Amino acid sequence: MKVDERRLADYARWHRLMVSTRDIDPHYDVLRVLDRSLGPETGAWLILRMVAYYHLGSALRSLSMSPGPGMPRAALGLPASTSRRNHRVPVQLHAHWRSLLADVERKGGPREWLTPTSPGVDGWREMFDRALGIHGNGRYFAYKVAEVSQKVIGARITAPDAGHAHSTGPRRGLADLTTVPRGNTPAAIARLDRITEQVAAAVGDPDIAQVETSLCAWQAVAAGRCYMGLYIDEQLEELHAVTSDLSEAAWAARASSIPAAYLGEAGGWRGVQRERCGVYRNTGRILERR
Repeated sequence: MKVDERRLADYARWHRLMVSTRDIDPHYDVLRVLDRSLGPETGAWLILRMVAYYHLGSALRSLSMSPGPGMPRAALGLPASTSRRNHRVPVQLHAHWRSLLADVERKGGPREWLTPTSPGVDGWREMFDRALGIHGNGRYFAYKVAEVSQKVIGARITAPDAGHAHSTGPRRGLADLTTVPRGNTPAAIARLDRITEQVAAAVGDPDIAQVETSLCAWQAVAAGRCYMGLYIDEQLEELHAVTSDLSEAAWAARASSIPAAYLGEAGGWRGVQRERCGVYRNTGRILERR
């Protein structure tokens, strides 16, 4: 693999910072804390709501409205993230939730649904396929559900790859570092998987799912749309935008799991700081908060 050594060094620094600051996906850390405090049943219903909205404020408000399987009509109109924009249409969110509840019942409960029966790569594929069968879940959220099972529930499963098939985010991240194949043929995907494994080895992280996340972010960094701490700040905006009886617990969870320098509630900002997005693209500097 022939790479741009300078860009690879920058990406390696970016990846390690994402992991150390918890910007790699701050929802996992906060959900893990909340899950422990709420208990296995209620915690699982929060996690499933989070996957439905991918908006922490909405997931918490929805759970406050009905701390179980119920989804009140008012909850169908709560905000959803851009990645879940299909669920901004109440009828689509309702269809998703009904489909999910039917499968949760078949598996014996929400915790059971989130827990694979096999470890390792087989368990990851089990969770991926399980999530893919739910209305409204494409490959992106099927991958996300497997990662939630691993990172939040603590399932001992392993991502076999970065989900390159019919995906663009991690591939664009790789394209900033080296030449990548086009298309979704088996040969192209196999080549992408090999390149991803080599990049993971270069940054010293065997967790391919984390590398997938940071590659998705890296392509946005290179395009001037991302900065270190963006996802933490998006979560901050979500908690300000939609409050609930569980908001205080979420603020405490952030304080216990995210470095204080990256907490806007401690540093005096209330959300995303767009002016930071283009700094790397324009100057080659990765801004850190200290």
